[in-house]
Amino acid sequence: MSGLGHLYLLGDACSPKRNLTWATHWLDGAAAQGQPDALAMLGFLAESRALQRVYGYTAHEPGAAVLGAGALGGGDAKTGRGLYEKAVTSGGSFLASMALGSQYSHGFGGVAASCPAAAAHYEAAALAAVAALDAKRQKTVEQGWLESQAEVRALLAPGKCEREGVDAASVEYMDYCAHVGDVAGQVGMAHLFHAGTHGVARDVSAAEHWFRAAAAKGDPMGHANLGLVRLRAGDGAAAIGPLRRAAKRGDPSGWAGLGYAYYYGVGLRQDRALAAKSMAAAARLGHLDAIYNLGVLALRGEGMPASVAKAYRFWSVAAEFSHPMAQLLVGRMKARGLGVQKECRTALFFLSHAAHAGPAVAHLLEQGLTAHEAERPQRALMHYLLAAHMGIEPAQTNAGFLYLNAMPAVIPAQAANYRAHAAEYLRRAAIQGSVDASIQLVRPMYMQLYVYL
Repeated sequence: MSGLGHLYLLGDACSPKRNLTWATHWLDGAAAQGQPDALAMLGFLAESRALQRVYGYTAHEPGAAVLGAGALGGGDAKTGRGLYEKAVTSGGSFLASMALGSQYSHGFGGVAASCPAAAAHYEAAALAAVAALDAKRQKTVEQGWLESQAEVRALLAPGKCEREGVDAASVEYMDYCAHVGDVAGQVGMAHLFHAGTHGVARDVSAAEHWFRAAAAKGDPMGHANLGLVRLRAGDGAAAIGPLRRAAKRGDPSGWAGLGYAYYYGVGLRQDRALAAKSMAAAARLGHLDAIYNLGVLALRGEGMPASVAKAYRFWSVAAEFSHPMAQLLVGRMKARGLGVQKECRTALFFLSHAAHAGPAVAHLLEQGLTAHEAERPQRALMHYLLAAHMGIEPAQTNAGFLYLNAMPAVIPAQAANYRAHAAEYLRRAAIQGSVDASIQLVRPMYMQLYVYL
């Protein structure tokens, strides 16, 4: 029921057309049975008033079927917070944890700012985000952390949202380059086959073929990735040669692969000291997973003396370069004072960034941008609003932009209200450090000054 409610509300390939009646019907039904994601979605609808503001839909009062009509007093923000909290206590919801983390972090939604409360909610969200990323990255050649660029796209100026994505024409050209012997094309096609993305069916044997072709031309990445594909398949004997050739050519993934082989004893004798040395060589070349793994080895005392302080130093370096698992661990250590000085603001910083790295956030931003490019402002706004209430600053900026520039053409009678709604989200973004949002907020003041002079 919750899934159907989400599909009818937001729309996707399975439900291209919205149906707000069915959306609210299924969400109410799921929430009445305590489904956390349905409760969280109703909390978002109550706090944002998105159904009324975006679609002019007034036939539903979010939370009435769950909390009862008598519990809806105190405003939309209070109702939304009550539903978020109910979602958290009913089993946990990424959306609810993110929304509450954002509220307590910045004092949004009428709550007093509380660093400990914000950190606790963001920690729950970060755990869910890292688990989702771990499932996703199993399709990469090695366990590298992928990062979506959708989050950084703002809609405030023409051309800012132009994409450099891998479309069908790009894949076709890459495939052509691979077949005529271009190493970059071969490595690119190999990654696409291994991940099964951008319209390319997942085929590990095809990925190995193209990595092998690139390796035959002496490409270090071809050697490293060929070895890693074989290592993942459990064929250690065939993996070590390519990994050593990659390491000899200074490829960090080659050294990291040798570290994995020594650590698990796949293709090489198990030797934690040599695993640590190989990981250290990869780390010196900037391999983030290797830096993170050195922290794990230091904490466990494998291949080096056990040291919580050293583990924290390794994880801090990886966290500064946006490694989500390292950010989660640094945040948890600083929140609890585990081997380091307890410091809530630092903990909150890293825990919130780890939570923001989850694929759910990237998906919302990507869907919002896709809808905007298709000139569907209401659908784009719904996705950006959902991410905005999760505390994502670019989504707040884009929600303000759409309220200000797109929605008055959709429902002209609400133009004055849309300006107020735009200011609400631009202020949220400005509080979180958005220069673009700050400029948009002060622009009317400068215009008045110009007229006065």
